[in-house]
Amino acid sequence: IVATAIQKDYQFNIHMFFFTKPINKAQYFFGRFLGVFFMASIVISGMVVGYYVGTLFGMGTPAMGPFRFMNFFQPYLIFSLPNLFVFSVLFFSLTTFTRSTMASYILALILMVLQFGMDSFSADLEKKDIAALLDPTGSLAFTLVTEYWTPFEKNQELIPFSGKLMQNRLLWIGIASLICAISYFRFQFSQFLEPFSLFKLKAGSSQTENPPAIFSLADIPPVVQDFSKKGTWKQLWWITK
Repeated sequence: IVATAIQKDYQFNIHMFFFTKPINKAQYFFGRFLGVFFMASIVISGMVVGYYVGTLFGMGTPAMGPFRFMNFFQPYLIFSLPNLFVFSVLFFSLTTFTRSTMASYILALILMVLQFGMDSFSADLEKKDIAALLDPTGSLAFTLVTEYWTPFEKNQELIPFSGKLMQNRLLWIGIASLICAISYFRFQFSQFLEPFSLFKLKAGSSQTENPPAIFSLADIPPVVQDFSKKGTWKQLWWITK
C-alpha cells in the first residue's frame, strides 16, 4: 500500500494531472505518504479488532480475565504504529527513488534475513542489550524487559514503556524520521523523467549527446497558468470529450 504511493502516479501516467494544480513539493510528498500511512494504519488496526472478537468467545470462563481496553490499545501504540511508520518510510523512500517495486521486495527479504540474524545475535547474554536496540520491530526489547516476569505479572501488568523498550522505539522512530526528511529534500518532480542510476555518471563520460535544438526558445509562446474555476471546467471538458 505505502511503497508505490508516488511510483504508481508515474507508472500509470496520472502525475501530469497533479502537476496542473497549484501543488508544491511538500503537499505532494507528505500528502501521498500520510494518506497511504493513514490507510495502512486502519488496515493494521483490524488486528486489534480481531483480538477483541476472539476474546468474546472466552468471556465468563476462568481462563479469561476482565476486559481492559489498554490491553489491546497499548500494544498498538507501542509496536504496531511505530513499526508501521518505520517500514512505511523505508519502503516508500526506496520505491520512490528506485522507481521499482522490485526494490521493495528485495528490501523485505533482506529485513527478514536480518531479523533471523538478530534472533541469533540476541542469544549471546552479553549482546542482548545491543540486540534489543538494533531490532527495528522492538520484539527483542520487549522480550528483554519481560524476560523474568511471572505468569501472574504477564496477565496483570501492562507493557512498561521504559528502559530498552523506550530507547528502541525512540531510536527507530528517529531514524525513520531522518530518512523521511532526507527523502523529502532529495525528491524532485522531474526525477521520474530521468533514468535511474545508482551511481551518477561523471562529467565527460560516454553519454549520448542530444542534438542541437532546431527552434529558438524565443519562438516558444509564454505559458499562462489558469487556476480559476473557468479554467478547471475547461480542463475537465478537454479530458472527458
